[in-house]
Amino acid sequence: MSDATAHGEAPGWWAGQTRTLFGISGVLDPEHLQRLIGNGQHPVTGEQLGRMWRIYRPMTDEYRQAAYEKALAKLAADATVEQRAKLWNDIHLMPERKAVAGFDVTVSPPKSVSLLWAFGDDRIKAEVMAAQHAGVRAVIEHLRMHGAFTRVGVNGVVQIDTRGLAVAVFDHRMSRAGDPQLHSHIVVSSKVLADGKWLALDSKAFYQATIGARIAYDRAVEHELHTRLGVRFAARADSPIREIVGITMASIRRYSKRRAAIEADLAGTAPSRGRVTGSRWRRVAQIATLRTRARGARGVNPGDGAAATPRRWGGRPVHRRRRPPDRDRPG
Repeated sequence: MSDATAHGEAPGWWAGQTRTLFGISGVLDPEHLQRLIGNGQHPVTGEQLGRMWRIYRPMTDEYRQAAYEKALAKLAADATVEQRAKLWNDIHLMPERKAVAGFDVTVSPPKSVSLLWAFGDDRIKAEVMAAQHAGVRAVIEHLRMHGAFTRVGVNGVVQIDTRGLAVAVFDHRMSRAGDPQLHSHIVVSSKVLADGKWLALDSKAFYQATIGARIAYDRAVEHELHTRLGVRFAARADSPIREIVGITMASIRRYSKRRAAIEADLAGTAPSRGRVTGSRWRRVAQIATLRTRARGARGVNPGDGAAATPRRWGGRPVHRRRRPPDRDRPG
């Protein structure tokens, strides 16, 4: 699904229960994806799947002000200034409502795995990518088992099972800063089939399932790499993140410019982590991530093949151990 010597990023591929639901598999056709995710239609025939995407009224300043005045009229006459201010903030800062066509679950291995891929030969690259895909499949299977539900009845009071998830996967090899960083975007359609009807995916259950799915991903990638290449993992000295034994922290830091930029931004703008809640800190980190996002990686040619990556990153070895002995690749 991803050629180690290919030019540019690999094309997307269908996964999950897409073949069962729509009869398509393998490399995806962008037109099929547009029909499914963009239009909520059958990717091949163009038939509408259930209801069309709901179109919400634009939340203009006038609309928000009218909503504020309506809500303000319902406040008690002795409402405090703080209560009125909170009401104004809640309405005027509320994000636009949009129909949810799909969900993007992004998974990425520890930096040492990306370095093993970047500086390995073609055989190593193929084995690392196979391990990445095994992790992706573990994520999708966990989501199918624990997050592929929909709701029916008045106000969606009843949760029911579905026939699975239509999924498109896109593999990327670099971070926005141009460092090696394998990651896969797992795009899940919000259209699900249950009792012969096309309905909407239960987003709350799906989001809850993504927590366990990421754990399943980490375990699958680590297991596959140990089986295929004999590498071992251990937790970093300063965090629970597990890296490949033998790849130095100096190498990991050298090729983590994106993370360094985010941490520098947080150091200069964020409150002390011990003084805010976990959810608030995650929000602050998300803002820093967006604020430091580069428009494009300097010196990176999207047409470069994977074989050119050691030259792009200086060709410096990062692994202190000898290359693992050849092993037969599992069928």
